[in-house]
Amino acid sequence: MKGWTGLAVAALFVLGCSSGETSSKVDVKGGEDLVGLDQNGGSDAILLDTDVQEEDLFVPPENCSKDQECEDGNECTRDLCSNGECVYQNQELSCDDGDVCTSNDQCTDGKCVGTAMVCDDSSPCTVDSCKKGECVFKALDTEECKLSVVIGAPIRGATFVGDQSVTVAGKVNSPAGFVKEATLNGATLVLDAEGNFQSSVTPDVGVNILQVEVQDSLDRRARAVHAFLFANEVQTLSPLGESNPVVGASQLWIGQDTLDDDDPSDLDDIASLVMAVMENLDINTYIPHPLFAEGEGPNFAWCEWDMDVSDVSYLVGPADIVAIQGGLHISASLTDLSAHFSAVADWCPDAIGMVYADLVAIEMDVLVSLSPAGNIVIDLDNVSVNIDGIEADITEGTGQWFDWIINWFDGTISGIIEGQLEDWFPNNLEPMLAGLLQDFTSFDVEFDLPAVPGNNPGSPVGLSVWPSYVAFAPGGGRVDLDIGASAFSATNHVVPGSILRGDCNGTAPGTFALPQEDDVEASVEEDAINQILFAVWAGGHLDMKLGEDVLGSFVEGFGISDLSVEIDPYLPPVVTSCTPDGSLEVQLGDLFLSGDFTMAGASGELELFASAKVRITPQSQPGPDGVNQLGLVVEEVKVLAVQVVDAHGVAVGAEDLIEGLLVAVVVDTLVGDYLADLLSSYPIPSLDLADYIDGMPAGSTITFNPLTVVSTLGNLLVGGKLINP
Repeated sequence: MKGWTGLAVAALFVLGCSSGETSSKVDVKGGEDLVGLDQNGGSDAILLDTDVQEEDLFVPPENCSKDQECEDGNECTRDLCSNGECVYQNQELSCDDGDVCTSNDQCTDGKCVGTAMVCDDSSPCTVDSCKKGECVFKALDTEECKLSVVIGAPIRGATFVGDQSVTVAGKVNSPAGFVKEATLNGATLVLDAEGNFQSSVTPDVGVNILQVEVQDSLDRRARAVHAFLFANEVQTLSPLGESNPVVGASQLWIGQDTLDDDDPSDLDDIASLVMAVMENLDINTYIPHPLFAEGEGPNFAWCEWDMDVSDVSYLVGPADIVAIQGGLHISASLTDLSAHFSAVADWCPDAIGMVYADLVAIEMDVLVSLSPAGNIVIDLDNVSVNIDGIEADITEGTGQWFDWIINWFDGTISGIIEGQLEDWFPNNLEPMLAGLLQDFTSFDVEFDLPAVPGNNPGSPVGLSVWPSYVAFAPGGGRVDLDIGASAFSATNHVVPGSILRGDCNGTAPGTFALPQEDDVEASVEEDAINQILFAVWAGGHLDMKLGEDVLGSFVEGFGISDLSVEIDPYLPPVVTSCTPDGSLEVQLGDLFLSGDFTMAGASGELELFASAKVRITPQSQPGPDGVNQLGLVVEEVKVLAVQVVDAHGVAVGAEDLIEGLLVAVVVDTLVGDYLADLLSSYPIPSLDLADYIDGMPAGSTITFNPLTVVSTLGNLLVGGKLINP
């Protein structure tokens, strides 16, 4: 409509001037839109720009009386009123054409013409233009013109052992513009004329993440991310079935309440177990019949008796256990003891009846030590059994008339029972206590790992635990344990071993000791945890494929379907508190993620490397059968570094998709789910008491129930108690 309006106005102007007798020329703003008229009113030429606005047309008056009435607004003409008609004379002078992208503007032929600004950066990778008076260079979106950065050293998944510094080297390729800024982990990076860089970094124990970020003069950005592992020492991994342990990796504290909680109703302390052993004692099976044949036993004058004791019964009283230097002291008792006895002779008075005792007091020391082979050794010392308040009631035979015979029987029968019990305890209590302590502190198992849906469970990981130090003193007992993991290697990546914490970046963590505040306390060094994680990684258990059943909820709203992500970790995961603030982290380095998906009806692919540091808090959480499990809570993603290697079919601006995908895979799936499940699957010993105590029903178990978990001084400290679930 604008063009048609200009054309109508121009036509009216032509008609209005057709009766004039002299020629005139009108310069119409907006272009070379000239209307030329001869004296007869005919047009010489009509050049109309249909984009000219109506308000841009200058229409001189039919008659003028002064020069001002003829001003056409064109600085390149001199406007005059001559004989009642407007006359326009071209001028040659400097002017302003209103275009900031021109210079040296000069009036030529009544028009202001400028020289166009030259914008040429001599780069074949840019489209050059002028915009708002400034040169603008737009990079071509081609592979050869792309801004890129490559880290050549260290290689992905590298491990450094004992080095004080690590050299980082690489190159920036910036074909479309010069590099305006380059940084390595936030610090300025110096480039040479060819874009090469080299810098040294002081590594931390654990996974180190390198992020090189560059920005060119066209405000394009590029990033390269590598990760490497550093430790002063590493622990090599043994094949499944063998072990290269972390020496002294765990400590175990057995407190006084675990020895004796003064509650015999539950089998959750050593004293209750001792009582259970005694309750299943049948001393009758240890007494020969007859006890003494004629001529073998006691005699008086010419009398010789056949003596027998049977039907011995008693009640088991409470057992008290306290820790002493080198072991335990046990005090136990039997009450309401009774037994049938008989003494028969051919020519002497017979004595048949019952013997009773108020109390059988039992005292002994249990010495606990460790053999050179790493076995718990139990030795009973100072065993004494004393029968108090014994009485004999002779109900049959003439011997009932002779008190001296009764007294003699009393002493003899007491000695017999005391001797039998003193022999019984070493033969029965020693193996029970030794077996329980040995099996609770020493085991060699292969346990299956939790499998992510859609993945095979994989081969088992071996775990060997055995004691290396035992010491008891008043208050409780301490056992130090060696821990070793093993697995068959199934990964294509080479890492020499699991990291050892060492001096933690030059700062000694301090001497760790169990606080001895809970009934049972156990600690595990980060070095042992990392050896287990290394075994999991080496066994290929972290090479996994995740589908929509795991990741679908994380990409809702992006129009994505058929999502599948494969994970190939170049480095093993690391758990460490060797961090600036001392918090516990899970560190993941150089995870290669390759994904396939459908987006907006088109197939897409995504390949990237991701490294992360995630702050975690260990915890105790409810488990099956009333026994708690070890777990962890993801608190904060402290670092999430990503380098996209290739992306096809990803919508422009879908960076949130990539970020959400990584959080889903790295944080929620690997750390929040998989590693948490792995921690909860740690085989806490659970012992069936039927294997140690005769007469105990099968399924009467005793196990450790973790109640509190904290990270301190490079150890995971677990406090809890023994329970009989």
